[in-house]
Parts: sequence; C-alpha cells; structure tokens
Amino acid sequence: SPGADASGGDDRAEGSDYSGTNNQEDGVDEGDFVKTDGYHIYTLVTDAHAPSLRIMGVPQFGELVDEATLPIEGYPSQLLINGDTAAVFSSVYTYNLEPSNPLRDLVGTTDDDGNWVPTYYALTKVTIVDITDRTAPTVTDEFYLDGDLQMSRRIDDAVRLATFSALNAYPISNLWNYLYENGNDIAATRAAVHADIIALPLASLIPSRYVKDGAAYARAPITEDVCRQFSSPTNSAGYGVSSIYSFELTNPAAIDQDHIVSNYGTFYASKDTLVLADFAFDWWYFYDNGEQQDLLNVHAFDISVPGQTDYLGSGRVDGYLINQFSLDEHEGKIRVATSTGIFGRWWLSEPTTPESHITVLALQDNELVSVGHLGGIAPGEQIFSARFLDDRAYLVTFEQVDPLFTIDLSNPNQPTIAGELKIPGFSTYLHPISDNALLAIGVGGDDDGADWWNTTVSLFDVSDFSDPQQTDVQSLALDPSWYGSSEAQWDHKAFQYFAPKKLLSVPLEGSKYSEGPDHNNDGYADYYTYEFVSELVLINVDEAAGLSIKGRIDHSPYYETSPCYWSPSVRRTIFMGDYIYGISGRVITVSRTSDLHFITSQELAPQPEYDESGYCYGTGGGDAPPPEF
Repeated sequence: SPGADASGGDDRAEGSDYSGTNNQEDGVDEGDFVKTDGYHIYTLVTDAHAPSLRIMGVPQFGELVDEATLPIEGYPSQLLINGDTAAVFSSVYTYNLEPSNPLRDLVGTTDDDGNWVPTYYALTKVTIVDITDRTAPTVTDEFYLDGDLQMSRRIDDAVRLATFSALNAYPISNLWNYLYENGNDIAATRAAVHADIIALPLASLIPSRYVKDGAAYARAPITEDVCRQFSSPTNSAGYGVSSIYSFELTNPAAIDQDHIVSNYGTFYASKDTLVLADFAFDWWYFYDNGEQQDLLNVHAFDISVPGQTDYLGSGRVDGYLINQFSLDEHEGKIRVATSTGIFGRWWLSEPTTPESHITVLALQDNELVSVGHLGGIAPGEQIFSARFLDDRAYLVTFEQVDPLFTIDLSNPNQPTIAGELKIPGFSTYLHPISDNALLAIGVGGDDDGADWWNTTVSLFDVSDFSDPQQTDVQSLALDPSWYGSSEAQWDHKAFQYFAPKKLLSVPLEGSKYSEGPDHNNDGYADYYTYEFVSELVLINVDEAAGLSIKGRIDHSPYYETSPCYWSPSVRRTIFMGDYIYGISGRVITVSRTSDLHFITSQELAPQPEYDESGYCYGTGGGDAPPPEF
C-alpha cells in the first residue's frame, strides 16, 4: 500500500523527497507541460477536443487523486507554478478563430477580395490561474501575445517568456505577388513593398498584446516607451521579431517588453542574465549568397530585477549552435559553443570544412566582444551536444565516431582543450551527476558510423579532466527488431536522474517488428507486423559499478488500439519517495520503485480518434478544433 511522505513530516523537499523539472540552471525553472510541488502534480492535456490543466493530489507518496480540471484555450504546452499561482502558456492559431470571435478584428484585416488575413499565424495565450484551492482553480488574468511561444522561465515569482513573430500583415503577406506584378524587377518590387509598409498602421507591424476582460478584447496601447524597446542588428537577414515579456505572477498586468528583429532563436537564462542567439543569416540565405560566412547574433539582457528586462548589448560569433546548452553565462561572461561550415554548400567549388569553436564574450560599451576563443576543434565534424559547468566545458562532436572533448575555461581569455576521448556513436545530452561523473544519452555505433535506432546511455569518469573515460554504456533497445528513440535525446526535460535513488528514467518510444511466413521461399517474408512500444526505462546508476537496466514501465497498452503511428507516448517521470509517476498525454501511472509494481493510475484523456481515411487526431495534436472561449 502507499506509504507516508518520505520526509516523515509535512515538509517535502525537491531533490531529496521528490524530483522536479530537469532545468539547465539551478534556481531557473523552465516551462514544461508537467510540474509538481511535492503534494500535487499539475499537467497540461493537449487533447484537441478538451485541452485542459489537470491537478492531481498526492496525499501520500504512492497515491494519486483527481482534484480538478480547468479548460484551457488553444493548445497548452508550457506551465510555470509558484506557490498558489500558475501560468499556462498555450498556442492559439489565428486561422482557427471563429468568424464570430471579436479577437479576429484585432489580429487581422480584410484584403481587397474580402478575405480575412491574420497579421500573424499564431498567438501565445497566457492564462494566470489562482490554485489556492486545488480542487477549484480559477482564472484571474488572460492575455494574448502575437507570435509562437519560444520559451518560458521563472525565477521565484518573476516570469520571462519569449515569442517569435513572422510578419504576415496584408498586403505584404504575399511577396510573390509583388514580384509578379513588377515583372520580377527587384528594385521595383522593393519600392512597392516599401510604399505599402509605410502606409500600414504601426499596430500591423509590431507584435502586440491583447487583454481579455470577460467577453471583450482590447489591444494594449503602443506607447512611446514600447517603441523604445525595439532593436535591430546590422548586416543580418531576420524574417521576424523575437519578443521578451517580463512580469511577476502576483502582478501579471504590469508587463515589461523587449523586441529584437531576428530569425527564430535559442534562449538561455541564468539568474541574472538572459541570452538570445539567432542566425544572422538562416539556411535559405546561402543559396544566393554562397560566400557569406556562418554568423550567430548574440544578445544579452539583464534580468536581475523581477518583472523587468533590460537590454545590455549584442555581439556576433562565427558558426551556429545546436541548442540552449551551447550557451552559458559565468561570472559576467557569456560562453558560446558553435560549429561552422555545417550547411555543406555542396554547390560551391570549395565548400567550407566543418569545425567547432568556443567563444567567450564580455560586455564592453554596450557591445559583446570576444575576449577568448578556441577554434579548429574536430575538423570535419560538428557539435552534437555541449555542457558548460563553472570553468569547464564538455563538447561532443560527430562524423563517424564520437569525440568527447573536455575544455578548460579557468582562464576565459585562453580556453584550451584539456582532454579527448573517441568512442563509437555520439551523445546528444550531457548531465552531471557529481564533480567526477557525467551521464549521457545518445545513439550507439561502431567504426563505420552511428546506429541511429540504438538509443544508449553512457557513464563517463571525468575525475582526470585531461583523460576522460567512458566507464560504461547501456543500450536501451528491446531487441534486434527494435526501431525507436527517446524524447530525452532532444529534450532534456524528459531525462530524469534522481540522486537519492541513483536511478535514471528516460522514455522510449518506437516499434518492434516481426516477420510473417515466406510462402514463396525467396528469402523474403510475405508481410511484417509492427507493435507500438511506449515505456519508461529505469537504469541503475553507480559511479563505481556502472549502469544496469532496473526494469521498464510499459505504457504501450494505453495506446495499443490506436492506428495512429504518432501516438503520444509516456514522456515524463516524477520520483516521489519510493514511487515513480509516469506521465503521458493519456494517463499518469504510479509504480513502486523497488520492483516497479503497478500501484494505480489516473486517465487524462481518451484514446486518440481517427476518421475513416485513417487520419488521426485527438490526444497529442491534430487539427480538430478546440472548444470556443
């Protein structure tokens, strides 16, 4: 039977009694679709017919009580919680707005043919929820932001979120028409576009905020102060605007905003500094500008004051980055791990050879300038994972085998390679478990290259920084018939290591196949059958003894009747005392840690549905319209 909470009292502490979100930086909470405070589990259900915030109580570890369901407009994807307040971020696609919805009048216009055209394709809706009574959550504030949600972060009560808006305002929403009407004359096309832009109202050109009050909507006024918060880098080809919004959960109406003309970017946040990095020129630019150098714009913001974000300065480095772990701030300096030459540019006679770099930037007179650089790392390869930890960095590059580099950053002006280890396959995420050890997830391989379907977990000994060693590697594949992957390979929040139990949990999703008979005796099966697999894999982690699979928690039966090949699998793990909570789009299960014995479960959403043509919709995505709000 379920046991009392592990602390032996009323206080349950994250990290010792239960696990929280796997965040990049301590004290900086990252938005995710599931959160816990140790007493409740909050999860977002993305079922297209009933998107909602679900609250489950955990009176004692091992128990699970359905306490509340709160409908959420749009497609909810991220959630932040502090005390008795929650912020839910969802996507509302403007083309899905009903003609009767008054919000349409604010977010679009009518073209010359009478067709409604939205200024932006997506809105990010922010729903602030009072959860003082977990059985009766109430919405206190609702507002919409132009653009797609990029990230959300919370430091205590202070929230930052970012959106990206690609301009679609009529009549400049179809640039090809301009080219056609001007006989493909570039100069005439630019002049025509310029004239139409000048004629547009300001509200059609910059991202806006829309506040909902009952059934009414209002655009937040565009003040002179708002206009001052726009920046645009020189010598760049950005096709949209990255917007950063700052507010406190206790006062969401007071919003500070900053905007950068950019391409779709990558965000990193420490407790004091927010960094946005975006390609100065996106991949499409190089087809007509093959000699253009790979460049990355880096923008820094001060976020030390709650509810406020202040632009500090920008800089530029060579190359492109793989994800947020290629960015870091340490003692006032920003470190960036990039690779150059990764687009190949096969049409050039002498395409650039890929190589990787570490660049250290410092703020000088409102500009981020390079004060340290290490280049020429692994020529012919590109970065697949990076991790900065104080004055050290770890890089994994790949072409045929996987070099793990250890980088000494103790002198930020002269970063140096301390050690290198070459092993088959590559790692996509690196996770420190102590000063002397790293866990990694990626794919296996041999001297001929990567085995892309063989998801592996590796343990590295980095106690001798100049001589890193792989002490163990564990394949997660079920058997040779397995084809699949883990969300933890590209989303670190799916990677859950719980130090008190020395257990790692990662989701695994894929298919097992079996061969039918060979009636023709030609060495080929008449048919193959495939079995969908969705499970949590639990791995024992011991720095001395290595890695071993403890067992698997199978969620496949919750999806086995679905013909949808994309069926949403189990995606997250929460450790609570002596129990493991597995969370998917359909269900939360509870299992005992000692033997993985099933204890209980709560359904979140019904089985995904499909029409007669086999088109799938429902849990986890699809085009079925959400309920009206």
